[in-house]
Amino acid sequence: MMQLKRIKYLNKDKLPPGTIRKHGVGSGDIKISIINYDVDTVDKQYISLDKIVDIDLSKNSKTWIHCPSTINSNLLEKIGNKFNIHSLILENIQNIDHRPKLNDTENFNFIIQKSLQLRDGNLIKNHIGYIIFKDLLITFANGTPFSLIEERILKKEGKVRNKSIDYLLFICMDLLSDEYFELLDLMEQKTIKFEESLIKDNYKLDINEFLQLKSQLDIVRHYVTPLSTIIDGIINSTKPPIDISNLIYYKDLLNNTIQLTDLIKTTSKSIENILNLSINISGYKMNNIMKVLTIISTIFIPLTFIAGVYGMNFEYMPELHFKLSYPITLGIMVIIALIMVNFFRKRRWF
Repeated sequence: MMQLKRIKYLNKDKLPPGTIRKHGVGSGDIKISIINYDVDTVDKQYISLDKIVDIDLSKNSKTWIHCPSTINSNLLEKIGNKFNIHSLILENIQNIDHRPKLNDTENFNFIIQKSLQLRDGNLIKNHIGYIIFKDLLITFANGTPFSLIEERILKKEGKVRNKSIDYLLFICMDLLSDEYFELLDLMEQKTIKFEESLIKDNYKLDINEFLQLKSQLDIVRHYVTPLSTIIDGIINSTKPPIDISNLIYYKDLLNNTIQLTDLIKTTSKSIENILNLSINISGYKMNNIMKVLTIISTIFIPLTFIAGVYGMNFEYMPELHFKLSYPITLGIMVIIALIMVNFFRKRRWF
């Protein structure tokens, strides 16, 4: 996966909507893969950006074009000119922070999805764009996240070559859906470890790691939740329509996204419960500390009063000249302290 510099889309230059920002590596550094396939034949080739204009779709086969960059302005402009794609859609492809969406146009469907993976505790995002025509699928991603699917097509494994082009779109989206399940499973395991450590480590919580997990789950929710609406839109799409034999796959994918949403809600609730439990435990421990300190202070209040009275050093205080006044005073103070301790114990205050 390519390492990207984050692009800011605050439109500081006051550019009009649909403007593609000049960004990305040179034309010679990018190779576009094109796979033409049908039931019996398959052909894969790589072309440079200058050859995009020569792409031939006249063959009676299905075509998959993969563009290994979502930010290269030269690539986006050439693809847009070749296939008559509106500049607003190209701008959405370039915006790597764009939320998943579906645009149903007259000739094609445009879809945005995210690849989400957890590596070394960090959440790695990859911006994915799909443009699907009748027999053509164009994918945009930083790198080659669908290399496994390419191998299956080239080796004639699975049903891809026997199905229409919308089945290829399905397995691409389904591959990312599987990533979401793996990601949420890892997050659930982390949540369980936090619960266990909260009990084992004397109710201490690594707040930095915990807040990082909470933040990552919020990002996952942001990018996964819209998918059910997107897939429902694909199922009901008429331009191009989904092959009736493939509807069952998209309905299964829709059920998976609903399940993912439920998993996110469950994990989020668990994280919220752990946070509340940690706060309650901290408050309980602090209350116990304050209770002990309050009891100690209460015990010393009458003792301090006695010490204060006999520390005034008035000249006419007969007790000061009595031989046993000191041990008697100490004894009275000890008795008062013991009475108060016994009183607190009977009340179960400690």
